[in-house]
Amino acid sequence: MCIRDRSMTSRENHRHQSLAVRLQQLCARLLSRARDAEAQHTNCRSELGGCQAKLEKTLEERDGANLQALADREALEEIKGLWRAHRPNFERVGFSPGPK
Repeated sequence: MCIRDRSMTSRENHRHQSLAVRLQQLCARLLSRARDAEAQHTNCRSELGGCQAKLEKTLEERDGANLQALADREALEEIKGLWRAHRPNFERVGFSPGPK
């Protein structure tokens, strides 16, 4: 019976060792995945910062273009108003701005 008990103990020890090795492998894989995820997170953060800077620049350019378009419309309205005010003078002397 003692031999049989040792045999069982030996089998149990072998099983425990196998499980310990498997657990160690799984922990190593998990650690590797965690490190990869951390690196990816860092890369994503960096990319996000670049995207935010690009967005800010694009918004500033858009706002500048909108302000310029507004100034152009105001200038056009001013020119139209001046033309309406002075058009009779031009028509008196026979000037025509183009085909009617």
